[in-house]
Amino acid sequence: MEIKREVKSYVLIILGALIHAVAFNMFLGPNQIPMGGLSGLAQIINFLIPVLPVGTMNMVMNIPLLLLSGKLLGRRMLISSVVAVATSSVAIDAIRAMHDFTAMDPFLSAIFGGAMMGLGLGLISAQNATLGGTSTLARLIKIKYPWLSTGSLIMGSDVIILVLAVIAFGKLEAALYGTIALLALEMIMDKVLYGMDPSKVAYIVSQRAPEIAKVLMTEQERG
Repeated sequence: MEIKREVKSYVLIILGALIHAVAFNMFLGPNQIPMGGLSGLAQIINFLIPVLPVGTMNMVMNIPLLLLSGKLLGRRMLISSVVAVATSSVAIDAIRAMHDFTAMDPFLSAIFGGAMMGLGLGLISAQNATLGGTSTLARLIKIKYPWLSTGSLIMGSDVIILVLAVIAFGKLEAALYGTIALLALEMIMDKVLYGMDPSKVAYIVSQRAPEIAKVLMTEQERG
């Protein structure tokens, strides 16, 4: 049963990574809509130096970062994240080599590209894996500067990437469409991870916390 569960988990991770790669090649790449994090940086590098593929650069930057954070992520999460990064990076370059997608309406590309990426990332995150990038970098920075907010670190790095994209692509629209794509990504990713219905959170303060927790999780089937 444990082996079957692990196989299913890695199948979903690989599927999510492939969806992420297809979304980039079909929607974001042809329209020069920047992604956030290291993937976006790889995209900018590829624009400036076309001989350096996006997927390869993404892997070059991400794999060492994941290995450095091995103790932080844990063995299982590290391995699954390396699988996700490697699959997505190889798929991005392979799909690009097989078919060159043409640019389409940038607004629709930002929405559907971001949503499709959110689906892929949601599948990956649901299996306790990551695609590396700024989220991993933020965790490493917090080791030395624990008072910094993880959300602020990730948002700050994404903003920097979007600004660099504007400079590289020479278009302010690049950052605006990139922002739309990131918002669509976050929305769909949350739906995949947490479901369509909004959740309610209740804090229970009691001296009998273990007993209450046991009833809630075993009898009420609540988290």
